[in-house]
Amino acid sequence: RGLYTFWKRAAHHPMMSTFDAPNREVCTFSRSATNTPLQALVLLHDPQFVEAARVLAAKLVQSSNRVESRIQQGYLTILSRDPSGLELEKLSELYEAEFSAFQANDKEAEKLLAVGEAPLEDNLDPAEVAAMTMVVRTIMNLSETITKH
Repeated sequence: RGLYTFWKRAAHHPMMSTFDAPNREVCTFSRSATNTPLQALVLLHDPQFVEAARVLAAKLVQSSNRVESRIQQGYLTILSRDPSGLELEKLSELYEAEFSAFQANDKEAEKLLAVGEAPLEDNLDPAEVAAMTMVVRTIMNLSETITKH
């Protein structure tokens, strides 16, 4: 759930505790699978996850001109499956709404795209990448993503 996280035996990393990381003092054979509102908040607001969504969104925008193709590729990358017709429809509607909002307020798009350290390529439309970032964040926040077995 996290790469290169400093882990102290006596004190859990807050994000790891949120996602039910086992106690390191004893061996654990299986992890519990929970889905809590706090996990959703971490996935939506933690800079690590916002940056991950932003970077994937930029790759998706570069991969295709069609929103549906981008969403399908995002589903394959995150969930290893294609979206259903209803999922594709709803996420396309989300993309269009977010794209319109970010076009109307380019400062918000720039603010979202400034999260994290990974550079953003200059040739990409900020409103497009920001809108796709919101779609990727939604896919990352699905129960199926959080409790993948």
